[in-house]
Amino acid sequence: MEKLKRINEKTWNFCAYISGIMMFCVAVMVLVNVILRRLTSCSIIGCTELVRYFMCIAASFALMQNEWVDGNVRVTIILEALSEKKRKVLDLVCYIITSVGFIFITCFMCRQAVEALNRGAQTTDLFMPMWIFSAILALGFVFLTLCFWSRAVLKAYALVHSEKEGEKMT
Repeated sequence: MEKLKRINEKTWNFCAYISGIMMFCVAVMVLVNVILRRLTSCSIIGCTELVRYFMCIAASFALMQNEWVDGNVRVTIILEALSEKKRKVLDLVCYIITSVGFIFITCFMCRQAVEALNRGAQTTDLFMPMWIFSAILALGFVFLTLCFWSRAVLKAYALVHSEKEGEKMT
C-alpha cells in the first residue's frame, strides 16, 4: 500500500505541476494580449479560444491533486455524529459511489473525444482539431477516476487493517 501511495503522490503532484504551468502560460498570454490591445488595438488571434481550452485542461489536471490532499469541502455534521468505525465505513461507501460515478463521466468524456476525431471537428478561431483538447480533457478525468479508485482502495485497506489492530489489542 505504501507503494500505491507513493505512485499516486508523484503522479498527482506531476499533474498539478502541469496544471500550474498551463495556468502560468494562460496568465502570460492574457497579459500580453491585453498589453498588445492597449498599445496597438489588435490582439493575439485565437487568444480567447486558447485561454478557454487551456483553463479547462488545467482545471481537469488540478482536480487529482485536490482530491488526493482532501482539498474538497465536505459536510461533516453527519460524520461527526458517528463513531470512528461508522465514519470510516461511510467515507469508504461514498468513495466507491463517487468512483463508480466518475467511470460514467470519464467514458462520456472519452466518447466526446472520439466523436470529435470522427467528425473532424475543429475549434472556431484557430481551426485546430477539437479532438486534441477533448482527449487531454478526458485524460484528466481518467486520472481523476484513478485517483478516486486509489483513495477507495487505500481507505478499504485502512479500514480492514484498523479492525485487525483493534482485535489484537482486545
